[in-house]
Amino acid sequence: NSTADIKYMAAFNDAVWGLQNDGKLMVTHNLTDWGEAGQLPLESGYASDLLVYSDAEGVAQLYAITKVGAYAWSEPASRFFKTQASFPYHPNGGEGSVVWRDALYMPAGLSVYKYIVGTPGTFASVGPADDDGLPTNNSGRITKLVGTQFDLLASVAGSGLLQTEVKAP
Repeated sequence: NSTADIKYMAAFNDAVWGLQNDGKLMVTHNLTDWGEAGQLPLESGYASDLLVYSDAEGVAQLYAITKVGAYAWSEPASRFFKTQASFPYHPNGGEGSVVWRDALYMPAGLSVYKYIVGTPGTFASVGPADDDGLPTNNSGRITKLVGTQFDLLASVAGSGLLQTEVKAP
C-alpha cells in the first residue's frame, strides 16, 4: 500500500502509524511494508493529527484528532471509537494538538479544548477565545500548541497577532 497520502504519523506499540487525509490508518513495523489497519469513521478530510495519549487506565493509546474531536484507536477491535472529547465542526479543528502534562489539548480556531481522560473524563474550553476573547484586530486561528516547562504556548496565524499564551488551569 502507498504511503504517499499519509499526513500524520505517530510511534506506538513498536510500530509507526500513519493517518491519511481520507481517514485510512496505516501501520508498519519495518518502515518498508505498510498495511491498512483501519478507517476513521468520518468523511475524507476530517483528520487533523495523530498522537499518543493515555486511556482511562493510564495505558498509552493512539488517538486520531479530527475537526470534531478525538477518536481512540482500539487495536484488538481494529477500529476507532469516539471519545468524550468532541466539539462542533471547525475547519481547522484539532490542527496542532498536543499532549501536555496530564491532558490532551486540541485547538479549533482560537478555542482550545482540554481533555483529561477518565471515568468520567473532563472536557473544558481553556483557550484565548474564552471570557471576552481576543480583540477583533487580533483575530486568527491557532496553528500549533507547544508545551513548555511552565506554560502551554499557542502559535496564532492571523491579523495583528504574532503569538499568544494559553494558561492551562
